[in-house]
Amino acid sequence: MLEERNLRLDLLALGLLALTVFMAASLFTYDPADPPSKLVFPERSETLNVCGRSGALVGQLLFATLGLGAYYLLFSLATLDALLLARRPVDQLVLRSGGWVLSLVGVSTLAAMAVPHLSPGPVIGAGGYLGAAGRGVLEMNFAIVGAYILTISLVLGGLLLSTDYVLIRLFAWVVGKPAKGVGHGLIFVAVAYANRLVKRAELIEEDAAEAEGEEEWEEEDEEVAIRIAGRPADESEQEEEDSEEQEDDDANEEQEEAASSSTRKPLASMLRIRKPKKTTERDAVIEQLDAANVDAP
Repeated sequence: MLEERNLRLDLLALGLLALTVFMAASLFTYDPADPPSKLVFPERSETLNVCGRSGALVGQLLFATLGLGAYYLLFSLATLDALLLARRPVDQLVLRSGGWVLSLVGVSTLAAMAVPHLSPGPVIGAGGYLGAAGRGVLEMNFAIVGAYILTISLVLGGLLLSTDYVLIRLFAWVVGKPAKGVGHGLIFVAVAYANRLVKRAELIEEDAAEAEGEEEWEEEDEEVAIRIAGRPADESEQEEEDSEEQEDDDANEEQEEAASSSTRKPLASMLRIRKPKKTTERDAVIEQLDAANVDAP
């Protein structure tokens, strides 16, 4: 374990860590009125920077030179120190250093162009002297739109050279997470909507089945009621119609018989017609016998 350690590399990582922490404390507690600043009069005797006059001086130099680019410098040093502590090899040091310098110039220039009044302290502006110089050169030769295009290209190109496409992978991961979440959310919404449609269709089918069942029960109840009454509705109606017709026929026949009898009786009474009695041989023999008995003594 001890043989694998590199003393020089460890010392460099520890020294860079101390420098990074000192710079962070100096920048984050920077006060433009701290001495040796000449921004206020009379000069303040006390220093509010947590790192004292040295921290105030470091903060003033960094902000005056780089402006907001000083925070980019601090972040870059912290990243490099983390790689050294993790024993990650840094190859192509010259190429990566050149790319980082380009990105630093681009960041300071972009700060001077985009947010000129957001100065951390120096009067020169948000990009410090470096950003002010870059802005003047670009706007003089390429106007505002061209200056923005070149500045952004400078920042991205420098980052690609210094990070070896780590920025692209980081950007893909940052963008991919929300995109993946949005995709999952859309899928969840679509599934929920489909389930809702299915449930609605099932409810409609259940309502239709219940309605059909109620109609069948009503028809069965009507049939049962008719059967309890003794006969089906169609037969009862037919029988009622037949009985009415029979009663009408009987009434007509009675009226005809009454009319015929009323016409025959007066004629027979007026003419006094008697129907001849029919005699049979038996009656004739009986009459002869009766006559013989009368004649005998």
